[in-house]
Parts: sequence; structure tokens; C-alpha cells
Amino acid sequence: MSVTRYRTITLRLLTVSALVLGAATAPATPGTADPVRRPRDAEAALGAVLDRAVSEESPGALAQVSRAGRITTVTRGVADTGTRREPRADMRFRIGSTTKTFVATVVLQLVAEGRLRLDDMLERRLPGLVTGNGNDGRAITVRMLLNHTSGLFNYTKDSHVPDALERDPLTTFTPRRLVGYALGHPPVFPPGTSWQYSNTNYILLGMITERVTGHAYPMEVATRVLRPLGLRSTYFPGASPDVRPPFIHGYSKDGWPAPATAATRCPSS
Repeated sequence: MSVTRYRTITLRLLTVSALVLGAATAPATPGTADPVRRPRDAEAALGAVLDRAVSEESPGALAQVSRAGRITTVTRGVADTGTRREPRADMRFRIGSTTKTFVATVVLQLVAEGRLRLDDMLERRLPGLVTGNGNDGRAITVRMLLNHTSGLFNYTKDSHVPDALERDPLTTFTPRRLVGYALGHPPVFPPGTSWQYSNTNYILLGMITERVTGHAYPMEVATRVLRPLGLRSTYFPGASPDVRPPFIHGYSKDGWPAPATAATRCPSS
């Protein structure tokens, strides 16, 4: 788990992509042109979304849509503020919290194999870890971790994280250290009674995966998801602050870490 300079632009790129895909698949309203049948209009719409991202201080943005064998790539801004290179589809970038999708897939595969149950209590899988300040691993299930209903505090909101980064921008955070930050706070709500996004949930799921399989969770993700799907350009950089070239630079404004994240590039590249 490492602090990197790639996080901010990665999150913005993913946000833009999600918005574009949603807009591209929306049904046309009566009396308007169908954007699916008007590729130039669709490309202009993509460009407008990316223009907004760049206007909101993203150095650059890229979106790619594949439909009926036709791939459309639209870019704005720069991939590197020093060289002024434009973003390209073959450039790698950190996928940030999209890594959670891979972790969740592995956990559900373990459930399907009978090695784990959605109703297993956290205390059973990680004995004695989640306790104190009203936190109780005996009341939290694997299902709650997956769907963000555990009530556990989000460690990225703890002041220790930015303080550590201010002292050393390349600080490495272990899973237990991050969980410890979260447990320094009481639950946001009693387990299973509400919903709130918390990175702490997926740190714990990674730890559970390692406990159940005996392997580091990146290895399980690679074996179970990345290789079978042929995602040859997606990988875990580990504690390295670097991403294999060519890559899109990211420029962090808030100093938060990008723990447990993978790097990838656009599917068409």
C-alpha cells in the first residue's frame, strides 16, 4: 500500500468515464436525435464532459466508448504538465477504488467455493482485530463489508493519514495500521442499520482473503480475475510509487494515499 502521485487524476478519469457511459446509453427523448445513431454528436457530448473535468483543474482526461465494434476515444488536456503530452489510450493509470471490484469478485468466488460465507462474522475470520470504541467484529458480517453497511469509520478521514503524508509523502501504510486508524473512532452507525462508503471495509476484505487462502490478495486477484480475463496490462504496483510507462501522470492536491490499488490501461490498447 503506497502513497503515489497518480491518485487524483485517476479518480477524475474514472468519474468522467462513468458519466460518459451513462450518457451514451440513455434513451433519446421524443423529437431529439438518437445519440447512438449520431456518432459525431456523441463525440461532442463526450468532449463536453471532458472539457468540464479539465476546467475543474484536472490536468487531463480521457474517455473511451466501444459500440458495435467501433471504438471512440476522446481526450482533453495533458497527460504530463511538464512535457505537455496528450493523454493516449495506451497509457497506464491507477484505477483507485475500482480495485474494490476485483477484491469483491475474489471474495464472492471464495463464497461460491464454500470457503467463506457472507454471514460469517468478522470476528471469526480476523479474531480480536476489530474491537474498541464501540467497534465489534462480532456484529459485522462479510456481507456488510462488501456492501458498506458495517458502520466502520473510513480511515481516509482520520487525521493521522494526512499528518503521516506531510512528514513523508512516500509513507507506506500496512493494512493493520489503516484499520487501527479507523478503530480510533466509534462506528458511524450500528452495523447493518445504514450505509456509508468506507475504505476500511475493503482493507478488511483483503485481509480476510489472505487469511482464507494463505496467499496475498494481489496474487488471488491476478490468478482468479486478471489472468483468466486476459487483462495483461492490469497489475498491482505494490509499494512502488511508479507505474510502468507509458502512463498518465496524476497530481495530488489533498495528499491522500492510494492503498490497495491496481494500475491498468484502456481495454482497446
